[in-house]
Amino acid sequence: LLLAAAASAAVLLGTYAVAMRNMSARDAEGAVRIFLASREAPPATVERVVALSRISKEAGHYAAGLAGIAVQNRTGGGVNFLCGKLSVDGFWDYFYVAFAVKSALGFLGVLAAAAVLAIVKRDRLTLVLWTLVLPAVYLFLTGMATSYNIGIRHMLPVYPLLAAAAVLAVFRALPARAAAAVLTAGVAIQAAETLAVHPHELSFFNAAAGGPSHGAAWLNDSNLDWGQDLARVAAHLKARGEDTTTTVAYFGGADPAYYLPKARLFDGARDPLAPGRYAVSEFVRCCGPEAMAFHGDGAGAVGFERLRRALKERGTPLPREGMGYSIILWDLKEKSP
Repeated sequence: LLLAAAASAAVLLGTYAVAMRNMSARDAEGAVRIFLASREAPPATVERVVALSRISKEAGHYAAGLAGIAVQNRTGGGVNFLCGKLSVDGFWDYFYVAFAVKSALGFLGVLAAAAVLAIVKRDRLTLVLWTLVLPAVYLFLTGMATSYNIGIRHMLPVYPLLAAAAVLAVFRALPARAAAAVLTAGVAIQAAETLAVHPHELSFFNAAAGGPSHGAAWLNDSNLDWGQDLARVAAHLKARGEDTTTTVAYFGGADPAYYLPKARLFDGARDPLAPGRYAVSEFVRCCGPEAMAFHGDGAGAVGFERLRRALKERGTPLPREGMGYSIILWDLKEKSP
């Protein structure tokens, strides 16, 4: 466990070190303060994280992220979406559903095989298996009480834990060659699933859930739409000369004015719904009005609700053509007299 913790810390802090290589210690401290202030974190929490940032700016950034999620979980982080339902209080079964539809079938198959073999062989849970399984169970159980349900990424630690437990269970229940065959099959299936969805891995949903094209029926936010496809959509529109006639309703951290400087950015509080081409983020379509209302933008909420209703009543989604699954192009027709 100590060796695993040391290796994990090295990978985690090393990744932050590369990402923050051009950020000074002073800038890192300022970023922590700005981020936690935006999450309305208590002053004492801010100062503790800042103190850690002064020792290690990488550890400080990681701690700031954890503190921000903890605050949002207590106060409500926004609008959560699950299978067509919306909530600001979270769903008790959110992470179970997310795990089932966002995990590769190869991985789920190995887990199922391990569980069946353990039952059939009446294998007992040793200390090593308990050490791997109990933390994963704990994470799922505590996830039932969270109000901040935005992505399976909040459950990422369960994957290596369950994978290691499954490998042990399979090798304890089967001869070495048979166990290796089971695991090789799982790896091959998962590799095929990954290659099939590349380069849109963030929007991955397994085939049993209908694939990424049906992901919006299950989940949203960072499971599907983090605004990651803006550059692809922009390139597609520019290649066809349609960037000047497209209206963009975007959700994400990128700047649509940079990628599509000639396009019109939809302002829900002011813009009329003229017919034409629209590029609409899937999160905007599922949760935009509710998210704006949650954050106090009543006028924007009304405008984005008009957009959502118009897309449903007189909009036609256009083929994705390699642009990904987070932003969909729509053809909005004239309103019937």
